[in-house]
Amino acid sequence: MTLFLNSKDKRYTMKKRFLIITTLIAVLAMVGLAQAQDDGRINMVGHFGGDNLYCDNIDGCTLLNTDGEFLWNVPKSVIDETFTNACEVGISQEIEAGMGTYGPSLLVISCYEGYEPTLKLKAFDEHGKINEIRFPRDYSPVSAATAEPTEETATPTPSATPSPTPSPTPPPCAWTPTSDIQPQVC
Repeated sequence: MTLFLNSKDKRYTMKKRFLIITTLIAVLAMVGLAQAQDDGRINMVGHFGGDNLYCDNIDGCTLLNTDGEFLWNVPKSVIDETFTNACEVGISQEIEAGMGTYGPSLLVISCYEGYEPTLKLKAFDEHGKINEIRFPRDYSPVSAATAEPTEETATPTPSATPSPTPSPTPPPCAWTPTSDIQPQVC
């Protein structure tokens, strides 16, 4: 038995296939994006030409390129020692970490009185622009900022009631002649 489709059936089948393929691609893209962003790297939102920074309490901080190849590592002991020195003096100190894919990169340790101690990666991207990302001492990844919903309420502002400007009154004993012949008497 031979099955022939008319042109209306062919269009319906093509639309159905297109919709299924498009939906499948969209789902795979979302799953891939979610996995790529939740891989433990510090710079989930920072761009360093594809280089990714991973830090932990055992190995310290390690920079890998786009392909996952090792670029440099700063041991945890060096980071801890730099934190100690920076906090004793109350300043920032730099660690020359090594070469990233597009140029030199630094870890900056900041420890100022009244502020949380932080680390900052400063490195170049593929456009020659130096970028930086600040992250906490516990090596928490930096994700995109989310705006917290705020409830705005109108606050009435007191309206000032304008008062009339008083007209000037002459002093009680001012000499103003009432006529040319007779002066005014106070």
